[in-house]
Amino acid sequence: MLAIAAITAPTSMLVQYARGGEPHVIAAGIACNALFLLVLARMAGLVRAQRLAAITDGLTGLRSRRYFEETLRHEVDRPPGTGSRSGCCCSTSTTSRR
Repeated sequence: MLAIAAITAPTSMLVQYARGGEPHVIAAGIACNALFLLVLARMAGLVRAQRLAAITDGLTGLRSRRYFEETLRHEVDRPPGTGSRSGCCCSTSTTSRR
């Protein structure tokens, strides 16, 4: 919704140009729309990177426990008969130094 609101003003400038406005208006309208779309694409990439950072342990590079629990909950809630099988094997290892 916010993206539509941000593109409305430059697009209305282009519509005014099409109706016989000043020639510099088309350059400003196209530049505004292009910059907005570039910022939107960059933000989408940053959101994707943040999501990956949130579900991955920084030290080991493995998925986090939160990601495991979320995926497990999704798999358990999936209706049976969807054509794929799921399995889970969990183990715990505790070592103590003496």
